Amino acid sequence: MILIITAFPGTQTKKLCKTIALRFGLRHFGKEDAEKIMKEKGWEELKQRIQEEEKKGKFVTDSMIAGKQVQKSVKVFLNSAKRSRAKSIAELEKIPVASALELIEEEQQSLEKSAKTIFGTEAFVPEELDLMLNIDRLDENSTINLIEKFLEKIQK
Repeated sequence: MILIITAFPGTQTKKLCKTIALRFGLRHFGKEDAEKIMKEKGWEELKQRIQEEEKKGKFVTDSMIAGKQVQKSVKVFLNSAKRSRAKSIAELEKIPVASALELIEEEQQSLEKSAKTIFGTEAFVPEELDLMLNIDRLDENSTINLIEKFLEKIQK
């Protein structure tokens, strides 16, 4: 199984993906991994790495770029209100909420630009997704449990 978990910037999916990787026995190929390869070695190297991961199967990622490239996967989108994301970032980074909102906007614009440049499409396309969850009222464990139940249903 290949599980792609994407979200709007600031949703804090890294920890959730790592927890899911441990629970389901998947490797974690994070957004940071993808960004590092892209920055140091470029798009072709990243594309090759994603293809290698796809051949191996059994991984989870929170990379939008990986999610766009991998065809045979379960794609989950975690939705959260911009204000909630900004508050979370502000607390984590110890910055004002207004500054966190600016960071979210900058990252969103960067994601959209990357998606347009690389794939010729928007970063977040609902039709490409298998499951969308609004996580503003869910804790991490509840979110994981819902994803797990969905995966059980579609594997039957």
